[in-house]
Amino acid sequence: MNDANPTAIELSKLQVPNVDTQENWDLKWRRNKTMQLLSEGKAQWEVAEELNVHESTISRGIQKMREEVDAEHTNWVKHIAFENELQLVGLTEVLKDLWAVVRNERLEIGERLRAYLRLTNCFIANVHNARLDIWPKELLKI
Repeated sequence: MNDANPTAIELSKLQVPNVDTQENWDLKWRRNKTMQLLSEGKAQWEVAEELNVHESTISRGIQKMREEVDAEHTNWVKHIAFENELQLVGLTEVLKDLWAVVRNERLEIGERLRAYLRLTNCFIANVHNARLDIWPKELLKI
């Protein structure tokens, strides 16, 4: 192959997409059908009867689906916590920069006051949101 056409593809390096086996396809179909039948209000034994499998097969399938959903939720919670941390770090940097402007005596007073106004707006919004999170809405009357 070395002296052959330089554009020739060596078959041993060719990537073949992962093709589901019939068994995997059947399992996916059964899980989807199980979810459909359960969402229609059918009991596990009724689902098992309709799919012509043992009830324990349905029970194990439901447990596996619950574990997958729990794992996905855990991933989302971790992702949201990470994104929240990034935003807090960014906001902290912005606040530091605004305080630097406020304290810089070489800048015009108008510019320093605008930076101070932005700071107070951030703090007021933060306190307001914290109050909304902590206190029952009927007590706030804002």
